[in-house]
Amino acid sequence: MANAKTLPEFVFNAGFSDTDLLKYAKQGAIIPLEDYIDNYMPNLLKVFEQAPEYRTMCTDENGHIWALPWIEQLGYEKTAIQTVGYMSYINTAWLNFLGLEMPTTVDEFEAVLIAFRDNADAIKAEFGIDGSIIPMSCIMNDGDQDPCILINGFGEGIGDPDRGRHIAVNDDRQVVCTASQEGFKKGIAWLHELYAQGLIDPDAFTQEWSTYVAKGKSGRYGCCFSWDIANIATLEGWAPLPALTADVRNITPANGSYTSGFDRGRCVITAAAANPALICVWLDQMYDPFQSPQNNWGTYGEDDDFDIFVLGENADGEPMLQHAPLGDASPVEVREAESVNGPLAILDSYYGVYVTCPDDAQYRLDWIKDLYTPDMNSKYIFPNVFMNADDTKTISNLQADISTRINTAKSDWVMNGFTEIILRFSRNIWMPITPDKKGVSFPSFFRRGVRCANAGRPAHVIYFFIFNKSRGSK
Repeated sequence: MANAKTLPEFVFNAGFSDTDLLKYAKQGAIIPLEDYIDNYMPNLLKVFEQAPEYRTMCTDENGHIWALPWIEQLGYEKTAIQTVGYMSYINTAWLNFLGLEMPTTVDEFEAVLIAFRDNADAIKAEFGIDGSIIPMSCIMNDGDQDPCILINGFGEGIGDPDRGRHIAVNDDRQVVCTASQEGFKKGIAWLHELYAQGLIDPDAFTQEWSTYVAKGKSGRYGCCFSWDIANIATLEGWAPLPALTADVRNITPANGSYTSGFDRGRCVITAAAANPALICVWLDQMYDPFQSPQNNWGTYGEDDDFDIFVLGENADGEPMLQHAPLGDASPVEVREAESVNGPLAILDSYYGVYVTCPDDAQYRLDWIKDLYTPDMNSKYIFPNVFMNADDTKTISNLQADISTRINTAKSDWVMNGFTEIILRFSRNIWMPITPDKKGVSFPSFFRRGVRCANAGRPAHVIYFFIFNKSRGSK
């Protein structure tokens, strides 16, 4: 993208961040698409008409759309599949063997892990396991493999649902740093207690995905964390762990999750395009309701090892893509091998008409609805806001520093525990700006957040946060 002479006419799988989009827009490397969408992209336009919040999320403060989105709806608001990404799973085969009940509190959970540790020899003999028994494994600070869902019930019940930014919106509609909350400190201190008792995998801070999966597939885990347990172990003999009560019982939904899967910067058209309208006409076919599922997951009738779909019929006798059984294959690995991705849209209204809901998505949706949604007591989440260039740059600069510092400290605290000195940064990292704070003007993306809510998105009010360097660096 840096060399105008070698620019492609469009980038199908750009996956650009907001910073990238605004930078390339300012440089003139990519072109605005809103007029092309309105005039040459009827399929995408229909998506925007059915779900106007997605057009709002694609549009910058000047009314421009710089990229074509990827949209994957699976549920909505507190039932959306993305509300709980880092799901915790427990080995029910081990529970049953030891005569234990499903834990519902942190104390009960700790007791279960101790039972797994203390009965390791019996478990190995019963299930024919090679290698040592690991009561709980995870990959600290690694997205869905992080264990922080366990600490959601400590303190005020905010937890740490956004592992990238470590922010949440409290019930007073203030953006807070999760790592500076009392509940985070208490929860991490409890995780340290588990680690000190030999209940957490010592490799949790350094292991790669492949190692994590290999140990899981060999049957050595009593508890682990991921998007789907089928990626780590098997469905049989495992179940999601419910919300654990500590001081309170709560599950904080992931930020931006109420509108399900969304990538604002998936596909861009560059200034080198000789005929942008023609490109948009072709790209619009990716938004056809029958084509989008195939781009997203894979297709049918191919002469290869695996077909994602078989072609069937819906209740009206019209063609419908039906998900083929995955067998023992890892859902994520099969789909990564078969899909082309790019710009697409799958709305909830498509299921049962153009495509079936994937089995692994459906059981996740059922788990979230039955196990987690009833305990989602938080009023707000931080929504998916398209900030302007200045705000995006400010956030990007602060986030890189702060997130690295928090993640490093979190790992150290779980391994080595707290001292009062190292807690100082946790208390003084962030400062919310609220309407009654004197002498502070709201950044422009606060106003954009309100406009997003008024345009049909869930009614969240958004507050800016700043890094108090003069205090946090002491």
